[in-house]
Amino acid sequence: MVSINVLQKNLTNTSSIKEYYIGDDSIDETAFELKEDGYYTVFRIVIPKQEWVNTIMETDMSRLLRYESIYVVDNNKIYKLGEDDYSYTEVTDIEEVLLDAINNKTNTRV
Repeated sequence: MVSINVLQKNLTNTSSIKEYYIGDDSIDETAFELKEDGYYTVFRIVIPKQEWVNTIMETDMSRLLRYESIYVVDNNKIYKLGEDDYSYTEVTDIEEVLLDAINNKTNTRV
């Protein structure tokens, strides 16, 4: 597993990701430097490695059907599993993963 620690600054009508750190699951803390005053939220997203999904696909494919989105990590890159063809697409926008993990049923843990 891999964890992503995300610092989000919350404004009146919007929010924005200020910085994030991707590390392995043994990282228990991350220090963010707050360069400006404000209201912040810190999220920790845990994403399984690609081997987890591959094992599930070989043993019990129905377990994957409970998720709206499936994310995996391989070589410190995040991938999203395609719904129709089960191919992996690299995710380059960390905010997409964060918003999906918070608002939808994904295989990540927030």
